[in-house]
Amino acid sequence: MAWTIWLHCAVLIPVLAQQDAFHDEARDGKLQMTAEDRYRYWEKTYSDPRAADGKDWYGAWEEFQIDVAGPAFRKSDEILVVGCGNSNLPSDLAQQGFSVVAMDYSKKVIKLQRQRFPDLKWVHADLRRMPRFKDKSFDFVIEKALMDGEGAFREWPLMFSEISRVLRPGGRFISISLGQPEELNTELFFRNSSYGWTVQYALSYDDYYVYTMTKHPEAQPTPEL
Repeated sequence: MAWTIWLHCAVLIPVLAQQDAFHDEARDGKLQMTAEDRYRYWEKTYSDPRAADGKDWYGAWEEFQIDVAGPAFRKSDEILVVGCGNSNLPSDLAQQGFSVVAMDYSKKVIKLQRQRFPDLKWVHADLRRMPRFKDKSFDFVIEKALMDGEGAFREWPLMFSEISRVLRPGGRFISISLGQPEELNTELFFRNSSYGWTVQYALSYDDYYVYTMTKHPEAQPTPEL
């Protein structure tokens, strides 16, 4: 089974498919949808006129923000929302006074969101490879339901590596998920030393979890004696 990465430059690169982190093939059977199928599914979904009404998976941002670990957000913080879909999340953050960039790999939904919220910055990009964004360019990266829906085929190392790359030292990656800590707070998933962050989590609204990954501060050079 082959699957495809969709890059911002509209080039299709086939890579080897793997199974979902939350999917037990012996228990659940084989996955019925390839990543290419999934991309086509989302393009079709966002072409439906009903998509213009928006969809906030799991709930609104205000339900979860209290459970983000660490100090309060600052008005100067720059935030990247990844896998934004047709959610109101970027708009909700902007209304709180933050600088927000939102991205998704679906061309259809980026076009839709530009129509819904023309004053916000929308970027067509793939979380697995984001050359458009410079290293250490955001204070927060936020996703809601993305990893639960698109974390299949074991592509999350690419996603997390890119998130870690664009986070500033001390910045935070916020993931809102159905996934249990015994699945996600592991070396296989969030708690991998290669990403250079610490992991905290809290059971939140409607039994979803808020995971907060805080990027390690940069080591300071030792002064010469």
